[in-house]
Amino acid sequence: MKVARAHGASEAFMTFAFYVPYLGTSFVSNAIYCASLWKKNHTLKQFTESAAIRYSVMAMGMAGLWMLGMLLYGWAMPWMGSFGPVLGWPVMLASTNLGAAVVEYFYGDWKGQPLRTLSYGLLALTISIACFAALNSMIQAPNANS
Repeated sequence: MKVARAHGASEAFMTFAFYVPYLGTSFVSNAIYCASLWKKNHTLKQFTESAAIRYSVMAMGMAGLWMLGMLLYGWAMPWMGSFGPVLGWPVMLASTNLGAAVVEYFYGDWKGQPLRTLSYGLLALTISIACFAALNSMIQAPNANS
């Protein structure tokens, strides 16, 4: 990321210097795995069905939201100082899980005992985000006066 910044990348986009090789290689391994499943299960033809376009658009929307989240994370990381990658990444992942759970709840995926269990987990994630924020403030405050 420092090399990308030295070559003119903005602070918001310098994190993409890490994401491109990391996510690119992940894409290749996932594509190979999916292709093997398509062949094994004979499911590639499902991409020609009428619902395929709707699901593809939803997948592209999710990818766009993920990239927006990565952009916002990269933009906020310099504000978090030297502990940004250490504290910011878990907060971003916890926030992603919170957002996904809320959407899944409104889709009706969570009811009864599983909803209670999920609620405890979401409460723990929310508390952890608050703790990370407080810790980041305590860690950065002494460094700000130097």
